[in-house]
Amino acid sequence: LVVGRAGRVLRDNRADVQAALRARQGVGRGKEGGGRVTNRSKDKGTKFETAVVRYLRVMLGDDRIERRALHGSHDMGDIYGLRCHGYEGIAECKDYREWARADLDRWKKQTLAERDNADAGFALLVVHRRGCSAQAASRSFGENDCYLTIGDLMRISGMGEPESPWADAEWVWARITIADAVGLMQFGGEWQ
Repeated sequence: LVVGRAGRVLRDNRADVQAALRARQGVGRGKEGGGRVTNRSKDKGTKFETAVVRYLRVMLGDDRIERRALHGSHDMGDIYGLRCHGYEGIAECKDYREWARADLDRWKKQTLAERDNADAGFALLVVHRRGCSAQAASRSFGENDCYLTIGDLMRISGMGEPESPWADAEWVWARITIADAVGLMQFGGEWQ
């Protein structure tokens, strides 16, 4: 309320203040409000997933690689259509400014669950590395981290199924760059 000297209400701006607060919080901007409710975290993740798809399509020369729609509790990875050495795989993408070891452990479990849900031969966990670009066309994009089990590393490198039970253990992971993962997918054990 804007009150004058004599105590008279000159202007009632409560509705304007409430509307501004709702707009700042993204409330009431659905289809009826003429806009869409945005979630910055989700938008950031979507942009990174799209960049990973573009990078993989170009580097692997395969336009069948696509982003996947969410499937609720039976999610099957963010990206599907990865093919190499007779296996079809998926990728899970994570783009967080700050994260801890516990987050990485949770993402690894999620990636394995999604690999199983998709009945995929291998799974990549692509994590945006601080200091690397999130733009697929950038020179540093290939330096983003790629985590995968030793068994999946053997599969994408053309070495086939692991013979040792520890090689496919869910707790034995390798960290390589996404550029190295692409190189292994293309050239197998000849990748340098």
